[in-house]
Amino acid sequence: MLKFGIVTDYKKGFARVQFLELDIVTDFLPILVKHTLNDKESYPVEINEHVACVMDETLLTGVVLGAIPSKQDAPDPDEKPGVFRKLFKDGSLIEFDRNTGNLKADVTGDANVKAGGKASILAPAIEFTGEVKITGACTITGALAAGAIATTGGGSIKAPGGTIEAADVMAGAVSLKSHKHAGVATGNGTTGPAI
Repeated sequence: MLKFGIVTDYKKGFARVQFLELDIVTDFLPILVKHTLNDKESYPVEINEHVACVMDETLLTGVVLGAIPSKQDAPDPDEKPGVFRKLFKDGSLIEFDRNTGNLKADVTGDANVKAGGKASILAPAIEFTGEVKITGACTITGALAAGAIATTGGGSIKAPGGTIEAADVMAGAVSLKSHKHAGVATGNGTTGPAI
């Protein structure tokens, strides 16, 4: 039989539910998930969450089907047809809109992706906003446009077989464009070092 109740206790994979109209609390009931054998998934119910259960006639055995909306636990206010959304308490959001094909992930903390192999992003345009740090070698096969390029730890910038174009190039405090030389003499003489 179908019963509705409030979660009173939780442990991994199981919950106890109070059926208010009967004033009873169940033993720990398993919570329905999609996979448990080789693949695992989890998103626990919470204490005081309104849930639906399927129970046997004795109300001793059953399964928690999942959470359901109620007056106290209203549905997502931005729920729309064709849109999958996961809205979290802290304001983080994962959303896919099949009407437009757009995917959105907006998290309030750090976002981490780890791959055992290559991670690829393929798009006509990719845009980063904020500081970008690359640890390891960086290979660019197309053009590079930058407001400034700096190296640290004695690094160098090389363009084998190519050119580097810039308004000016600095070596320490010496400008390639506007530096002067000491000991300049006309004729075939050699100038002193740049100053």
